[in-house]
Amino acid sequence: MGGLILATSLMAATHLAPALPGLRDGLRRRLGAGLYGALHGTLSLLALALLVLVWRQTDPVPSPLDGGAAAKTLAAWLMPLALFLVVARLTTRRADGPHGIYTMTATPGSLGVMLWSLLHLGAASDGRAAVVFAGFALIAAVSLWRNLRDAPPAVRAVGWMPFAGAGPVDWRGIGLWRMAAALLSWGLLLWAHPFILGPDPAAYLGP
Repeated sequence: MGGLILATSLMAATHLAPALPGLRDGLRRRLGAGLYGALHGTLSLLALALLVLVWRQTDPVPSPLDGGAAAKTLAAWLMPLALFLVVARLTTRRADGPHGIYTMTATPGSLGVMLWSLLHLGAASDGRAAVVFAGFALIAAVSLWRNLRDAPPAVRAVGWMPFAGAGPVDWRGIGLWRMAAALLSWGLLLWAHPFILGPDPAAYLGP
């Protein structure tokens, strides 16, 4: 398990290092934006490949964070919210002022990934999964902090917690189609999950 923790830490480091003050901007100035992006992308992919390799070589163990059936039920039902935040982020252009999903939360993408990670952290029965999801949760938390810090003042005022902003939510800008896309993604993941990852989360949706 120590090797998996190390591989997860390395994967997290490739994502967290650019958040260090001045590091990303300094490297971009020295290397150029194109070379920096290529090197960072390559290192991230290599770290992810190493993580998968070490995962396969690590024996499964019970997770000390396994929340049992209650946590698995909660994860199955709340995943549409995590998917909605990610879908809305990927399909909404950033702007200087709040619009669309950015009137609900200033950090939709990182918040969605953090919610996904934390839900799976409590639902995972395998200790290997707990290690990896803890790494993803850390990455998402730092990304949330960085994105909120770097957001334009009007967007930052919305805050990271959904519905905590003083202004109204731009439901028209969000659009029903984004909610539908999140629900469709949820259905596809429920169907594919047992074939790809083993556990069947749909089993926890019913009584």
